[in-house]
Amino acid sequence: FKEAIKNSIKRVTTKFSKICRYLSLNKIEIVNASYGITYKNTMTKFRESYKELTGKKIDETRLQAEVNQYFETLYKKSEKIIARYPKMLFIFSAGNSGLNNDVFHHYPSRIKLPNTIAVAAMNGDYLANFSNYGQQNVDVGAPGVAILSLVPKVYSKDGQDIYSPSSGTSMSAPFVSNLAAQILNTNKKLTPPEIKKIILETGDEGDHLKNKLASGKKVDNGK
Repeated sequence: FKEAIKNSIKRVTTKFSKICRYLSLNKIEIVNASYGITYKNTMTKFRESYKELTGKKIDETRLQAEVNQYFETLYKKSEKIIARYPKMLFIFSAGNSGLNNDVFHHYPSRIKLPNTIAVAAMNGDYLANFSNYGQQNVDVGAPGVAILSLVPKVYSKDGQDIYSPSSGTSMSAPFVSNLAAQILNTNKKLTPPEIKKIILETGDEGDHLKNKLASGKKVDNGK
């Protein structure tokens, strides 16, 4: 069981390292990361894995400790990887479990560095009911409900582009990535921390967001 956890950490961090290296070699300055390893799924996987490997039920206290250690190790190893690429801005989706990321783990969005932004999904002026949030670990909100999204052409009968409305923090993160690109195109000398500062400081405040997001704001492209 311990070996399985160790191998999982190695797989995740090795893949992340390879992705970052590829992006760096191609001089990518803004990285959209609409994916995540969730607390709920990890708890379930570890519980099932232990039963499969040992034939016994894992003690829930031990399970919680193993899951906590798993995520903490992922954060630390990935922070070291991201630290190698200070010229890249990473935009992470916060997750769609409706959970508080300050309490429940979510990778990689809980990685907190000057060149990372974690994004929640907004439904108009309010946080979407499915969106993860966190006063410490989720930075800002962006549109994430019924966003028209390009569908693979394999689903198109005539080969034409087709769009379908999709919802999730995976829609919100690219919205912020696009905003970051617009800011960078305006001034190529800006560093990732400076772009992050601009995005967070120019958002629209909401009293209902102050205890949900680090900035207490949703992004505002016009500002």
